[in-house]
Amino acid sequence: MDLNPRVIDTAGRELYTVGGESAYATGTYKGYCWSLEWFVGARSTEPMLAIWPAIQWQESNGVWGICLSSAGKFAGPDGKPTPECHIEVGIALRETFNRVPLAVDVRTLVDVVMHKLPDLILMPPTPRRVRLEAKRRALWDVSLKQNGRLVREVSI
Repeated sequence: MDLNPRVIDTAGRELYTVGGESAYATGTYKGYCWSLEWFVGARSTEPMLAIWPAIQWQESNGVWGICLSSAGKFAGPDGKPTPECHIEVGIALRETFNRVPLAVDVRTLVDVVMHKLPDLILMPPTPRRVRLEAKRRALWDVSLKQNGRLVREVSI
């Protein structure tokens, strides 16, 4: 029995909510919103930096997340961005935000990542209350109506 069922989109990716009361911290920087979250997946929990455009672009596909376990891929021991950071940012711009990864946009998003990465590293472990809320929280309330009459209502 899966006590933490996954809600997935049409591409098979797991869906989450960001910001709000469960976030550790939120803000904006250089045209992007950021949120320090606790990623609560079906099998693991860890701190995560979620980033999305402050101005909604026409066909943005969502939020880009960097989990604590992959933070070393973005910054080296000297605190500077790694070459792989620039590659990952370019991929995020193209695939998540549906933008052409121009050099100026890549540099801006790299600045956002490097600005918030120290805060991600210093985040505390996932609090018990956040794990329990994530297991209980419904993402959607779906209702089925026939002839204007409520037939069935389900929380997912």
